Amino acid sequence: MKMALMHMRGGAGDAVVQALTERGLAVSVISHEHVGSDGNRTSAVAAVNDDAVPLLYEVIARHGGTVVTQANPFLSLVDPAEYHVGSPVPSIEGGVTVYLLRLRRYERIR
Repeated sequence: MKMALMHMRGGAGDAVVQALTERGLAVSVISHEHVGSDGNRTSAVAAVNDDAVPLLYEVIARHGGTVVTQANPFLSLVDPAEYHVGSPVPSIEGGVTVYLLRLRRYERIR
């Protein structure tokens, strides 16, 4: 048995939690917060059987991938003959960090 601790950035959190729940994995959301311009951050845990770990990674790869956008810097305010158009700067949004921990003992209390 493994415990997956997932930290999701951007809009990936809701999609990953919903997809894992639809596939029968029990997911508990620990924290969901909105952080200014960075968007949302979601932390969740899931108890996963050893044979379901590939399914966990497949779902995360499908629904929680990073998005790289190109942000163009604004033009400098100088003489029109001397302006420099900056190169686009990559901006990484979203993504999931997974910590997979081995459980020695697991009890479900009802």
